[in-house]
Amino acid sequence: MSKDINDNPVNGSNKVIKNIEDITSMDDLDLDKIDLVRGETPIDINDQCLQLCKDYLSGEWIQQTVDTITVTRITGGLTNQIYYCGINEPNPTSKVPQEVAVKLYGKKFIKNSSDNYERLPDVIIDLMISENQLGPKVYAIFEHGQIIKYYKHRQFKPEEQSNTKLVDEVFRKLAQIHAMNVPIKRSHNRFDEIDESYKIAFEGNIDIKKIFETHKCETLLTADIKSEIQFIRGLIEKVNIPIVFTHNDYRSSNILITESVDKTDGPLVICDFEFVSYSYRGLDFMPLLREWGRKQFDMSNDGLPHDDSVLRPLIEIYLNECEKIYGKEFTANKLNSMDHMLYELKLSYLIYQLFVTLVLIKYDLKNQTLANNIRFVNINANPVNGSNKVVKNIENITSMDDLDLDNIDLVRGETPIDINDQCLQLCKNYLSGEWIQQTVDTITVTRITGGLTNQIYYCGINEPNPTSKVPQEVAVRLYGKKSIKNGDNYERLPDVIIDLMISESQLGPKHRQFKPEEQRNTKLVDEVFRKLAQIHAMNVPIKRSHNRFDEILDESYKIAFEGNIDIKKIFETHKCETLLTADIKSEIQFIRSLIEKANIPIVFTHNDYRSSNILITESVDKTDGPLVICDFECASYSYRGLDFMPLLREWGRKQFDKSNDGLPHDDSVLRPLIEIYLNECEKIYGKEFIENKLNSMDHMLYELKLKMFYKDYLVLKQRYKEMNLI
Repeated sequence: MSKDINDNPVNGSNKVIKNIEDITSMDDLDLDKIDLVRGETPIDINDQCLQLCKDYLSGEWIQQTVDTITVTRITGGLTNQIYYCGINEPNPTSKVPQEVAVKLYGKKFIKNSSDNYERLPDVIIDLMISENQLGPKVYAIFEHGQIIKYYKHRQFKPEEQSNTKLVDEVFRKLAQIHAMNVPIKRSHNRFDEIDESYKIAFEGNIDIKKIFETHKCETLLTADIKSEIQFIRGLIEKVNIPIVFTHNDYRSSNILITESVDKTDGPLVICDFEFVSYSYRGLDFMPLLREWGRKQFDMSNDGLPHDDSVLRPLIEIYLNECEKIYGKEFTANKLNSMDHMLYELKLSYLIYQLFVTLVLIKYDLKNQTLANNIRFVNINANPVNGSNKVVKNIENITSMDDLDLDNIDLVRGETPIDINDQCLQLCKNYLSGEWIQQTVDTITVTRITGGLTNQIYYCGINEPNPTSKVPQEVAVRLYGKKSIKNGDNYERLPDVIIDLMISESQLGPKHRQFKPEEQRNTKLVDEVFRKLAQIHAMNVPIKRSHNRFDEILDESYKIAFEGNIDIKKIFETHKCETLLTADIKSEIQFIRSLIEKANIPIVFTHNDYRSSNILITESVDKTDGPLVICDFECASYSYRGLDFMPLLREWGRKQFDKSNDGLPHDDSVLRPLIEIYLNECEKIYGKEFIENKLNSMDHMLYELKLKMFYKDYLVLKQRYKEMNLI
């Protein structure tokens, strides 16, 4: 994110606007006189911003046109392009934001992942930062950018350093960032970048000496950079600097002092988490401390503040916040003493100088890109050791009779030959701790059955450390091809967003499934429908215009009835008498008219809320509840009632049991379940939820019965006509 993530539109500014590509020296960087942008503004930017707001924010944005909104380029974007987008006549009572900032990704200068999809870490990090109220609130994440909250603000400039309240907040925020547990590679740190930069500059085909001579870099001409890198490495090993989650660009231009009237906003918002990684703690103080008492990019004084008396109060704020987060054991550790921190910061200055020097050389010489398609999750399913079930590949299931899940376990695809090596390397990269010392002989990897889209593997350390804070057994999920899309081109982006939010909300993944016998357990039943209400209440930054139910109806009909398939012949072969006589297109139109008439709310839906995805936990971890909901692969915004269907169709019988195809005959079965759901919704939204007729018991009963149409459709249609429901 740029220097001015959400600055005011620059109408009336008397500054000169310069493209970052036109900056040729540090003398050009007088930010009191110029505003920075990067790249050309797209001709259709108004249309782009409007469509994104319609798709992801909905509400009042649906009615807007390019003539009823204002789009303005926001200056300061050194990596991305950022645009202010606001409704000209906003609704002050709306819960939908009326003005936002739209960020369109540019090419990254510095990698924070060694993998291929360079924006995957940003998606994870920005969402966690938003949820923890440490950075800008994220409204939407799409493949090539984000929609974020628009903040009126000023930057944390030198004159703000005399404001003790703001200074306190600045270093408290840094401690809070360092305390985050973010699911990105822990094996990636700043020295990776130093090594790569050295290799490109000094070991490639570039005549680096000639470049130094041209620019009169006298110090670099005489220096032995390789020896300096080795020298720094030796010092770091000796000092034992902690590795934490670091911002890596924690400077005044990325610390915004807000002018918001929103009480959820603190006095400061930290932006630009583009370069975050796990790295050396002291290094994260450097960008800000090097500016302390002077302007950004002022190179007239290159040292840390001369007197430790300047550093000690700042370190003290940081350490006090860390003690609040971690407890007394943090302060008792010598690595966290004032003396160690002072030495650590001074040593970090050396690392920072070397790092910046090499990286600037590298990025003047070369551009680079990166992509990723494997996700790591801690779902905690049991390995199937000792199971007496037959393991069947999902591709070999030919009829519903084969789906006797009491006697078979399902898998999909072949197990990779090197799966043990794959799982071990992922655990080393992303979990670190005890996993670093493991080999394929000291861990157990077992295929977990039940994966209908992905492959899931149990991976555990054979001799675990029971006192470790690092998980000693996990599940590794490797993506398979999705059968149903819930997003655009990069099909796993919504999954990353949803799974992360579900994990943070403690809604999702030793367990057993919620089978028919569990339906007599009132405590568990209560939890099942409370969880469903909590899922529906989530505000997830994915497309709201993507309605899975409508899309499946249209796409399925098009493929089956308007393609090159002889669908009539298929129906005849399988004796589908009802389908042979039905006018499916008319029935789709009929269903749509009923839904429109019933005015069924659109909410964030799981779309596969069935017994096999409701796990009863056997965890001793107090943060785990009695239930964990899994498999959010098909989640989207869709009709509320539809989300009850998979579970209600199984109510009182086994999964895939076709002996009874209707809803429970008596509403007395449904009413208690709906009541649990509505009570939880009232706790979440307040009394105004219950006062809305759409959320009454009668409307919910009708809504659920209407949504049973998509199974055993024509039989139920006739039954509901007889009951005067339609």
